[in-house]
Amino acid sequence: MRRINHVTLLIGAMKCGTTSLFHYITQHPQVCPSIRKEPMFFSSSAWTEGLSSYQKLWSSYNPMIHKTVIEASTEYTKFPDFPNVAERIQKFSLDYQIQFKFIYIMRDPLDLIASALRHAQDHQWASSKAALIPHFLNVADYAKQLDNYYERFPEQDILLIRFEELTESIPNLMQKLCVFLDLDRSIGNLRVFNKIYNSAAERRHTGTLSPTHQDWSLSEDEKQFVLNKLEPSLLKLKSKYDVDGSKWLETSRSLS
Repeated sequence: MRRINHVTLLIGAMKCGTTSLFHYITQHPQVCPSIRKEPMFFSSSAWTEGLSSYQKLWSSYNPMIHKTVIEASTEYTKFPDFPNVAERIQKFSLDYQIQFKFIYIMRDPLDLIASALRHAQDHQWASSKAALIPHFLNVADYAKQLDNYYERFPEQDILLIRFEELTESIPNLMQKLCVFLDLDRSIGNLRVFNKIYNSAAERRHTGTLSPTHQDWSLSEDEKQFVLNKLEPSLLKLKSKYDVDGSKWLETSRSLS
């Protein structure tokens, strides 16, 4: 297997359409997908096994065809529950002379947390939603998660995407991704853009949810708690990373 020099990481955030985006990107013939969407290589001890172990995630890699390989592990932006991930990737990049590029997609944090709670209940992660809200608050603290990467990697190697770009104009988003990843911008050979992957509706259809499934909805008090906690982060997201999280804040407050 030829040595991989360019790696694209779809680092999150969870419940923001990463599964759909991964499938859309990997329809491009110049992108080689990992054998598992979420190998979680850098958030586990696997990263100590080195480049030869990491390269096994792309058994179909062909340097004559592919310009980049890609994996999509959302644990890479679940700091502090999974610490030191950005540091590990930086060390890997320096040790093996690999160029990493990062894609990070964000959505209204109330929507993220509501979706994450339903997902957690589906998989019985905890006995109550109260036990999980602090974890999901960290996941939705986008500015904190991004700080770890912007401190260690060039700004031009990090692409920030709003969830609305995925839901409103996938062809335009694909053009943006092609420019970022230096891919052929002709997308005529790409296939289905209207399928939503890993949604609750899809999991019910495939039988992976219990028919007695009940949503863990956020109460009005819990919504207000979440908004108060995340408001500084959303304002920082705008001032430091030019992502207008204040619009999410305004919309959420109007609904709460």
